[in-house]
Amino acid sequence: CTRGGNVNPLVQRYVLAAFYFATEGDSWDQCSANDGDNCDRVVTPFGVSNQRVGDKGTENWLGPTNECEWGGMACWGGDT
Repeated sequence: CTRGGNVNPLVQRYVLAAFYFATEGDSWDQCSANDGDNCDRVVTPFGVSNQRVGDKGTENWLGPTNECEWGGMACWGGDT
């Protein structure tokens, strides 16, 4: 799933979208795709060395922003 040694953002976004639908994301209490401004999740710190850990993710899932900024998400790097 890499492109030029980096994570392919299309594959990364697809996998997260598949997770969203597999876990019935439209039924989530917060941060679902159709949830308006009701997204205020702390970024999960599990083994991720990222400056966003501990910050609040305020972007709804499946939105136009980078998937690493969706509510509760942290990626290994700035965008992977």
